[in-house]
Amino acid sequence: MSDAGTITDPLAAALRRHFGFSSFRPGQEQVARALGDGTDVLAVMPTGAGKSLCYQLPALTRDGLAIVVSPLIALMQDQVQRLQANGIAADTVNSNRPREGNVAAWKAAARGELDLLYLSPERLTDPRMLDALARLPLSLLVVDEAHCVSQWGHDFRPEYLALGCLKERFPAVPVGAFTATADRATRAEIARVLLRPDHLSFVAGFDRPNIALAVIRKRKGEVNGQILGLVRAAGGESGIVYCLSRAETERLAARLSSAGVNAFPYHAGMDADARRAALDRFLTEPGAVPVATVAFGMGIDKPDVRFVIHAALPGGLEAYYQEIGRAGRDGLPAVATMLFGWNDVMARRRMIDGTAAPDERKRVEHARLKRLVDYAETTECRRQLLLRHFGEETGPCGACDACDATLGEITPVAVRVRPPAPAPRAVDPELLAALKRLRLDLARARRVPAYVVFHDATLAAIAAARPETLDALGALPGVGAKKLADFGSAVLGVVRAAP
Repeated sequence: MSDAGTITDPLAAALRRHFGFSSFRPGQEQVARALGDGTDVLAVMPTGAGKSLCYQLPALTRDGLAIVVSPLIALMQDQVQRLQANGIAADTVNSNRPREGNVAAWKAAARGELDLLYLSPERLTDPRMLDALARLPLSLLVVDEAHCVSQWGHDFRPEYLALGCLKERFPAVPVGAFTATADRATRAEIARVLLRPDHLSFVAGFDRPNIALAVIRKRKGEVNGQILGLVRAAGGESGIVYCLSRAETERLAARLSSAGVNAFPYHAGMDADARRAALDRFLTEPGAVPVATVAFGMGIDKPDVRFVIHAALPGGLEAYYQEIGRAGRDGLPAVATMLFGWNDVMARRRMIDGTAAPDERKRVEHARLKRLVDYAETTECRRQLLLRHFGEETGPCGACDACDATLGEITPVAVRVRPPAPAPRAVDPELLAALKRLRLDLARARRVPAYVVFHDATLAAIAAARPETLDALGALPGVGAKKLADFGSAVLGVVRAAP
């Protein structure tokens, strides 16, 4: 399947032509084929496993327009940018765009010129939008971050419940529900609300072995120093620090920045321009460290996040798993560190008891908090406990602080984490650096994140293979037809100029 022109299978051909890959990642093919065959699908796949491809490929091979529901504007924009860079007709209608941009996107969809259109749940379920979509040929209805539909899940969004109308309103259109994290109860509720009884469920393995896990006890009066030490231990790499409140993100970002870290706050209270600027810094600047509330990073495929630090307790193990999954998406070593203190536990208990939620909801939240405390205080393998929560059993990992006491310390991010498989040929560091400079120039010229041009793994493959022709470059993983046409000559120029 090395040449798209010789591939007769439509999914495999689209995978090669648009995304530059000759084979699927584990778990992708079964999901994509089921959805492509018109079956409702529930897919639970860990962050970094490539779940987006599982609905993007069927959207390219089925006739009609695929509608993708996404909870965050930043997530939609990131997905659309990457699809367009791969030569795929995709767009979004959202409140952050000028009206003329939204009108142009909708007209293109109505004319049949788009393969995928991204919408928020509240916009999709507006009666006028439902009526308008009913007049179009639809290929798929996809609900991303589908755990948001569960009232007992960690990220419940009331507007997601309204999506239950889709399976009745569009009975002939297959529905795909995708999420990176959902326990059994959440999966059952997703299926009940969104999918038909004859749907298929796919639950991939939850393990992310390249992410080391650690919990550090907070030391009174020294928490800022602890966080600064962890950031500095990463050696100038990019990472995310999560805080509980908007005010704390600003205070901690200011402290880290004054210590020379490329840190900045991000939270929902900032205006749209400030959030957009912060996101752009995260995606484009080396060593960027956003100090953020927990929504930051959802669905944004920045592959080289080397660490995630929780300065306060996350909302539960489901939320924790999703948030640490934003690190190490390139498969290289990363570290997730939670700072734990009993004052945080007591504050969280008071927050739960102080809400006007029903007693049953409070019991669920207290149980979720207890499981999180059990994780923080365990003397067993943390990865075992975390995976067991999702119904997966494994042996001791050797890459958490319970298995290896040195990881409770402030250590370099690569310590004791299983390395990725070596490249088939040695990578010339000077050529790789030159390719990264070219990528940055190309990205800035197009006003897109660098990884939209090429991922690090693709640049490493180019530096190892040193292709001499466009055909040789196009055969490498991650170089689809559109990227070959747009960037191929410039890449070959850098390769040929290298000693």
